[in-house]
Amino acid sequence: MWLPLWLIFLGHFVALCIWGVSAVVVESENYNVEALEFREAILTCKYQLEKNQAARLEWKKVDLNGEVSFVFFNNSLAADLQKRAEMMGSSIWFRNLSRGDSGQYRCEVSAPLDRKNFQEIIINLAVLVAPSIPACDIPSSAMSGSAVELKCREKEGNPASEYKWFKNGLAIELSAKAVNASYKVDKTTGTLHFNTVTKEDTGEYYCEANNKIGKPQRCPAKRMQVGK
Repeated sequence: MWLPLWLIFLGHFVALCIWGVSAVVVESENYNVEALEFREAILTCKYQLEKNQAARLEWKKVDLNGEVSFVFFNNSLAADLQKRAEMMGSSIWFRNLSRGDSGQYRCEVSAPLDRKNFQEIIINLAVLVAPSIPACDIPSSAMSGSAVELKCREKEGNPASEYKWFKNGLAIELSAKAVNASYKVDKTTGTLHFNTVTKEDTGEYYCEANNKIGKPQRCPAKRMQVGK
C-alpha cells in the first residue's frame, strides 16, 4: 500500500526529532569571553542527558601556541588553577585571571548510555592586557640622503597595540599620507621608515603604544641628528 508523500515526510521529521533529543547536549551562554587581567570571568558549560546516568565532564585548554592541557580532569581542577578558580556545576569561574589564561577551552561531556554519547563545545577566552612601555630603536645620528628606520614594539598588550610616532611632541602620521612624503608609518609593526632623511628630519622622536586597554604607553624621547 502506497503512503502519501506528506505522511512519509512527516514520519522522517518525527524520527529526526526523536533522534536529535536522544543524545547528550552541551551548550554555553557565551562562546567568546573577554575580561581584564586580574578580574574574574565565567566559562559556562551546561549539558542535558537522554538517560539518568553519571556523565564524565572534562575541560581542556588549547593555548595560543596550540598546546593542549587538562583544565578539569577526574573531578579536579588543574593544580595551577586551584587557587584562582573553582567549578560552578559544570562551569568554570576564574576569580583572578592571568594573561596566560587566554586560549580556547573545550568542555567535553561523555554519557555512555545515550545514543550519541559524546559532545564538546569550544569557548574562546581573551584576557585583555594593557600595553607595556614600548622598546624603541631610534638612531642618534644619520647621514643626509640615507634610508633610516625607527622601530617601536611592545609584547604584553592584548589585543595587539597600534603605534603612533611623534617628532618634537607632535604626531606625524598624517604627514605620512601626503603626496611625495619622505617617510611611512606602519601602525601595526610600529616602524617609521624614511626613504631619505634630510637635516629637517633632525629632532626628538618617541613612539606611543595603544590598544585601548588602560593608558597608552610611550618610550623615552631620543634625539636623531641628521648630518652631511
